Amino acid sequence: MAKKTPNSLLEKLSIVVAVLLLVAIAAFFVSYFYKSYEVTREPSYADNLPVKGEFASIEKIETHWKEDPTTRTIFPYVTITLASDSTSGSLRALFCKNKSLNDLDQTVVGDPHTLNFQQGKFDNGTNTTTIKCSQGLPDLANYLGYKDQDTYRWTIRIRESSDAQQGSTSFSALAHAPIEPKLVEEDA
Repeated sequence: MAKKTPNSLLEKLSIVVAVLLLVAIAAFFVSYFYKSYEVTREPSYADNLPVKGEFASIEKIETHWKEDPTTRTIFPYVTITLASDSTSGSLRALFCKNKSLNDLDQTVVGDPHTLNFQQGKFDNGTNTTTIKCSQGLPDLANYLGYKDQDTYRWTIRIRESSDAQQGSTSFSALAHAPIEPKLVEEDA
C-alpha cells in the first residue's frame, strides 16, 4: 500500500482556484438565465392596449361599475377612446364573463354594442364613448365577491369591421380589457 503524501502548497492552491472558477462560471450562467429569460405572468384577462387595427386604433379603455339605485343591480361601464389615426368603420363591443369560477372560458353577457365611427369620431362627435352592459351583478354582495378575488374578471372584447351592416363574421378581433373592480357613485 502506497503511503499518501501530503499535497504541496501549489496543488492545494490549484484546487482552490479550480473550485472558485467553477463556482464563478455557474453563477454567471444562473445570472444570465434570469436576466435573459425574464418570466412574467400576466393574468388571462390582461388588456392588449394600445392597439391598432385596420380601421380603428384604440388608445385606451377605462372601466368601472355603477349601482342602479332602483334595482340595486351593479352594471359594468366601459369608456373607449380612439386614437387620432383611426379612420372610419364600426366596432362591436361584447361584455364577457367566466362561465364559472373554476372555468377560464368566457361567455358573452348582455347585448352586443355596435359603435360606428367616421374619421376617428363616434356618432357623438368625439373620439370617446361610454357603453353600459345590459346585465350586471345582482347586488353589492356579489360585487364585493368579484372585487375580493383576482382569479377572473369580466372583460370587454372589441371587434372591428368596415361596416356595421356586415355579418358578425366580418368583424375581426381588435382589443380586450378587464372590467376593473372600481365602483363609482351614480351621477346626480
